[in-house]
Amino acid sequence: MSKRNKFFLSHLFISICIGLTVIGLIFLFWYPAPLAKAVGVTHISLMLLAIDVILGPVLGFIVFKEGKKTLKMDLTIIIALQLCALSYGLFNIYQGRPAWLVFQNDHFDLIRLNDAMDPKHIHDADWLKPQFKAVDMGQTPVEKNKYLVEEMQTGIPASYRIERYIPIDKSAAQLLKQKRDLQALKIFNKQDQVEKSVGRYPGAVGWLPLRVMTGIDMVVFIDKHGAILGIADLRPWKLS
Repeated sequence: MSKRNKFFLSHLFISICIGLTVIGLIFLFWYPAPLAKAVGVTHISLMLLAIDVILGPVLGFIVFKEGKKTLKMDLTIIIALQLCALSYGLFNIYQGRPAWLVFQNDHFDLIRLNDAMDPKHIHDADWLKPQFKAVDMGQTPVEKNKYLVEEMQTGIPASYRIERYIPIDKSAAQLLKQKRDLQALKIFNKQDQVEKSVGRYPGAVGWLPLRVMTGIDMVVFIDKHGAILGIADLRPWKLS
């Protein structure tokens, strides 16, 4: 086998290994199912990886000529560009990942990492997986009114106020109070889809909507204690 073919195959093998690692990172941790579908990152991620994995080795194969004086420099530039493109794409995918799933009043909001305007709040996020949180809506009438006025004046929903996040288990009673009947899911979803999803969470006693800005809204299942069981790819209402 020629050196050209050996380099191409080794370059392709390494690129595929890196690509598979990146796919695992994106779809198992940053965007666990069904959140990848909810925010529409699947096609973008796979396109980025396909281009990066294929283009680098192909360019290397094209420029590889034994005895070429600038061969090392050419291959180094190609690999460097390949890594830069992958890093840039990964950075943007990471910045747009779901960092928090926040309960407010009667629903959850999906909040992306780049929704955190203050850098110190970015460090509050788990760097791997989305976190379920709730919003502190105020402990006294004065505080509740203050937060309500603030939200009306700024137009920023409370779920985006990262500094007011509290552990989700502190809102278990409110989750149970606001939960919706499982049968209601059959209004906007096929019966077999609902039964299949509910079957994955036999302890589910109700659900709440998960709103996704510029994405697909889904539902969150909860159990009899108000604990989160999981997210299902079901519609909470009719999508426009």
